[in-house]
Amino acid sequence: MKSIQSRFPSRQQLLPVFAIFTFFGFSWSLYRMFWYVPSWLEYLSVWKVLTIVAYVLAFALVESLTMSGFVLLFSLFFPGQIFKANYIALGSSLAGLISLAAILIQRKINLVYRLTLRQLAVYPLAFLLGMALFVLVLSWLFWRFPILVRIVNSIAERMTLFAYLYVSLGLVGMLVVIGRNLFGS
Repeated sequence: MKSIQSRFPSRQQLLPVFAIFTFFGFSWSLYRMFWYVPSWLEYLSVWKVLTIVAYVLAFALVESLTMSGFVLLFSLFFPGQIFKANYIALGSSLAGLISLAAILIQRKINLVYRLTLRQLAVYPLAFLLGMALFVLVLSWLFWRFPILVRIVNSIAERMTLFAYLYVSLGLVGMLVVIGRNLFGS
C-alpha cells in the first residue's frame, strides 16, 4: 500500500493540472452557453436561464474533477522517474491535449454520431496510445530541455487563479442543482 501511495503526486502538484482542466472546461462551457443565452431569453424566464447556468457550472466542475482523476490514474502506468518527477509539466500538457481534443470533438460531434461500433471501440484506444506516446516524447523533451519544464510549470501555476474562481462558481452551481433535486422546483 505504501508503494502505491508513493507513486501519487503531492497536492501541490495536483492543483495546477486541475487548474488547466478547469480553465478549459469552464471557459468552453461558458462560451458555448452564452452563445445560446439570447435565444433562451426569448422563451425562458431569467430564473430558468440561471438554472441552466447552474447546471452547466456544476457539470463543468464534475468534468474537471473527473478528467484530473483520469490523468492521475494514467500517470500510474508510467515509471516514477518519467511521470512523477515532472508531474505538473506532463500532467498540464496532457490536460491541455485532452481539453483541446474534447473541444474539437464537440465542434464536430455530428461526425461522432456516424461512427460504426468498431470505430467507437478503436478510436479511444488509439487516443490512449497516442497519449502514452505524447507523454514519452514530452518526458524526453523535458529531460533534454529543462527550460520547457519551467515554462509549462509557470503557465500551469498561473492557471490556479482560474481554478479558485471557477471552482467557487461550480460549487454554487452544484448547490443549486442539489437544491433543485432535493426540494423540487
